Amino acid sequence: MNPLISVIIPLFNKEPHILRSINSVLKQTFQKFEIVIIDDGSTDNGPEMVKKINDSRIKLIQQINSGVSVARNRGIQNINTDFITFLDADDEWTPNHLQILFNLQKTYPGAGAYVTSYSRCNSKGIIRKMNNKYIEKYPWEGIIPDYFRAATEEDPPVCSSSVGIPKYVFSEIGMFLEGEPMGEDLDMWGRIAIKYSIAFSWRGESKVYVDAVNRSGLTKVLNPNLPFINSGKKAIERGEVHETMINEVSEYISYLQLGIAYHFLLRDDSDSAAKILKECKTNTYKIQKNLLFLFSRLPIISFKIFRGINKLILWCWNKECN
Repeated sequence: MNPLISVIIPLFNKEPHILRSINSVLKQTFQKFEIVIIDDGSTDNGPEMVKKINDSRIKLIQQINSGVSVARNRGIQNINTDFITFLDADDEWTPNHLQILFNLQKTYPGAGAYVTSYSRCNSKGIIRKMNNKYIEKYPWEGIIPDYFRAATEEDPPVCSSSVGIPKYVFSEIGMFLEGEPMGEDLDMWGRIAIKYSIAFSWRGESKVYVDAVNRSGLTKVLNPNLPFINSGKKAIERGEVHETMINEVSEYISYLQLGIAYHFLLRDDSDSAAKILKECKTNTYKIQKNLLFLFSRLPIISFKIFRGINKLILWCWNKECN
């Protein structure tokens, strides 16, 4: 059976979860796929567990630890189809995920990325289903009208375990940026959205496990310049962003800057937060910018008190609503 879809799974020390991820692919209603697993120098028994699976559609490639972008790029270079999907080694798919992506590609052939909804889960089940007020409610599917505005929501429209991308797109915009400590995936989705539309479906969701072992996140060293902050600015300067999108891309860059400044404040680094905020140029988020800058100049305890009160208000609001 010739595969029509490639599934790339970067693997690094995910022994407790890798079989769950692979089995969720093997149980898909759409069966014309290949699985390319890139072992990024795991030191646990994950790769040996993969080798024991008797399925000719699975290919295991091993390399020294080089980072998730290098692993994904190597996977892209070793596929046999024109449509690439990604699945993190600690996440899983619902059984119709690949079928929905395949259908989306046929229905919207000019898009640069095809995505499904996702749920954040823990070992006990679903914590929260994706919610995004800039995308029409279930069961809508179609082209996201404004990706960059939708990406400023708490649940952005694209995550690494919910997306499928035609192979030619990487030839147009380049591969995942290597050597970046964080934000390489946001950079990829942003670079795609500058040149192409993004197709979305609420069906065929993926499940993202927030309590998985070795889960990456803000435990990493914070980069004051997330990759897309630079990529987006350069694209605007080079005239690669259509004039109708310049404001949306610029405000998305500001949104990313505010997020980094916020997390610097969480880490008691007021000076780094203030530096980022001075560089942030925004009309949409002026209030947030000014408030964060104020806290960067006050004793850090004032920010922590404010954050605690804000969390209490949100908790009371949710209790009232429920």
